[in-house]
Amino acid sequence: MATSLKRIAKAGGWIARLVIKQSKVLVSLALSAAILIYLFLNYDLASIAGSSAGFSLANMLVVLSLLVFTVVFSCLRFSLVLSDFGASVSVPYSFKAALYSTISGLFFFQFVGQTVTRGVLMERLGIPASSVVVMALYERFVVFAALLLAALAGAFVLFGGISVSYSGGGAYFVRLLTSLFLTSSLIILVLYRKPVLSFVRSVEPVAVFLKYARLTAMTAVTNGVMIICYVLIAKSIIPDVGLLELAAASAIVSFAAALPISFSGWGIRELSAVYVFGTLGVAAEQALAVSIAIGVLSMLALIITMVSANLLNRDQPLKQAQMLSESRIQFLHKIGDALIIVVPVCISVLVLYQVRVPLGESEINVNLADPLVIIGAFMFVYSVYVSKRLTVDWYVPHLPFLVLCCTGMVLLGYVNGYLSFGSNSWALTNRVFGWFVLLGYALSGALMAAHCVRQSGAVRGTDKSLITYARLIVVASASIALFDLSARFARNIGFELDYELFPPAIPGFSNNPNAFVFAICIALALSFAAFGRDGLKGSREQWIWCLATAVLVAAVPFTASRTGMVIVAALILSSVFLRFVQLRWVGSVVVTGAGLYLFFAFGPEIFFGLSQFLIAFSSQALNVEIAHLERVPTVPYINAVSSNEERLQSLLLGIDLWRQNLLFGTGLGASANEGVLNSAGKPLLIHNGYLWILAELGLFGALAFAAMFGSIVLKLVSDMRTGRFDSKVIALCLLLLVFALANLPHEMMYQRIFWFILGALLVVAPVRGNEEARR
Repeated sequence: MATSLKRIAKAGGWIARLVIKQSKVLVSLALSAAILIYLFLNYDLASIAGSSAGFSLANMLVVLSLLVFTVVFSCLRFSLVLSDFGASVSVPYSFKAALYSTISGLFFFQFVGQTVTRGVLMERLGIPASSVVVMALYERFVVFAALLLAALAGAFVLFGGISVSYSGGGAYFVRLLTSLFLTSSLIILVLYRKPVLSFVRSVEPVAVFLKYARLTAMTAVTNGVMIICYVLIAKSIIPDVGLLELAAASAIVSFAAALPISFSGWGIRELSAVYVFGTLGVAAEQALAVSIAIGVLSMLALIITMVSANLLNRDQPLKQAQMLSESRIQFLHKIGDALIIVVPVCISVLVLYQVRVPLGESEINVNLADPLVIIGAFMFVYSVYVSKRLTVDWYVPHLPFLVLCCTGMVLLGYVNGYLSFGSNSWALTNRVFGWFVLLGYALSGALMAAHCVRQSGAVRGTDKSLITYARLIVVASASIALFDLSARFARNIGFELDYELFPPAIPGFSNNPNAFVFAICIALALSFAAFGRDGLKGSREQWIWCLATAVLVAAVPFTASRTGMVIVAALILSSVFLRFVQLRWVGSVVVTGAGLYLFFAFGPEIFFGLSQFLIAFSSQALNVEIAHLERVPTVPYINAVSSNEERLQSLLLGIDLWRQNLLFGTGLGASANEGVLNSAGKPLLIHNGYLWILAELGLFGALAFAAMFGSIVLKLVSDMRTGRFDSKVIALCLLLLVFALANLPHEMMYQRIFWFILGALLVVAPVRGNEEARR
């Protein structure tokens, strides 16, 4: 019996690893397949085949030859990238490495597939995988920039220009860029002034420009040849359209096909071709024929190039290559370490910025950190499980298994909902894909913590790593809060600022005051844990962090969030009661925060009174009538009645859904599928994180999440009983307190910043080979 159970467990583990390993393939294939099925169901296959009959054999051979040229030139470009970073690798070796990585990119998200393959092949020469990621990002940036410029030029030709109206998002874009610039400048000034100055001084502008210009020229050649291929194919079946218009449309389609979200561009290329060529009056079936021909010929060109490369280099197999020198390898390691620093730092800032992207008649929220999270998660997984340069010790034993159980319940909830009422975009995009995005944030946070611990030379010490990302989150959150408070102050003293951009209840860039106050509370929890224990010893740096924390405290009332005010009070009281912070420090934060609140709340009133006095005095002294200023409200209004009614309605909805299926819930997206609308006319969601899990995932789903978070709490209680009151334990306690309280009146389970910080706190990465320190 025991042997049978072991075999079943082994088989189950093999299946789970296979599914995880192939998940990216399945996602990219599913996206491409879904779009292709939609296109072929809505358009006539016979017409597509009839349009393809217009292609001449000579024309197809010419296009195929040009596509082979683009493949060869792209592989040679990788050799150029290696030389730009000082890695002197033979051209045949780099050519084959680029070719094999291109083939791998067909079966994964393009960037991930290419980078993994290049990392494995380059490590044979001693080139670290992290530096290969830097090279891939450098190359992708150049390619993306060239394709984007060509697509913009094509848009100018086809549509007569590109314009962004003030009311159509231009003002929000300006506000976003202004805040990003101020926040980035403040972080560099406060935290990274010396490293940035050192890097700027070490850069040789002329050499960097020449290398970039050379790589850009090669990329422009490949992009130009690809556009020529599109034009040659399109002209053979659409002779009435001009060459300039066809080239412009081809540039846009080529850019869309290069986006790394599909299986080798299939689906995205066809969908964009139908739309873009349709603006020229081209039939959808003809546009589909052009895009399919390009896709098939591109695959054939790649196969021809691969076969030819193997035949021409039989005597120089890929595995035979000269190792790089030790000094060169150390230089490349430094480049990779720089990326490990930069990616989590950028995520720490950008995670606070949500962008509203129009999608048809609705809008979706996109976080600016999401693209970087893919890189951060990939680097963590590669460093731990592939190259094994990092040995990770989780704070809670069996944490990956507990996370896998929660993931299984999320997927089961989606299947349950699909079988019950069908799929909806909220369930698939926000809940299923959103869950994997959250795991990416957790792994990116773990990468940041692992690097900080390794740099400090400690094995289980996390205080220095905690201080590192606490500084980042506190500075970024305080900068955004101060930006909104200053804009609100300026409007209240008479400046004309749009109420939609700067509403009375400040939302930050979370597009929701409750989400913004949740991020502020997490920043406060980190600040209390990282800076509150040492208190104020007279140093200027400690007073800076006290002032930054006070800004966050002052901003909470201006969000008009009662939940935020309760959480801040709970943070302060619990920290004082459990002696997490020094009383003098927290007292200074509260007093300074109260003073800042009074300034921003009633400063405009004082200004208004003084201005009225000066106007009256000047009018009397000069005997001239001067217009009075209009008085504007200063303190945000909390509509508690409508908020309570909507919250109660959502709770009753959640209870009713859970009663329908106590064990497994009614499935992901059930609340959105009910058709109940909130005051804004959007689907009413359950305003309680715990009830949401019970309603949509059932008792089993709640038990899976309870096991994961409960194991963390039990470990914290055990550490606190043994007297281990280090900063990490304090940070975890306060972080979970914020999360637990925020989920009572709201559903905060899918807030990215929480998972990013949680991942950073739950991992300890010992330095490899430091076994004596571990003992």
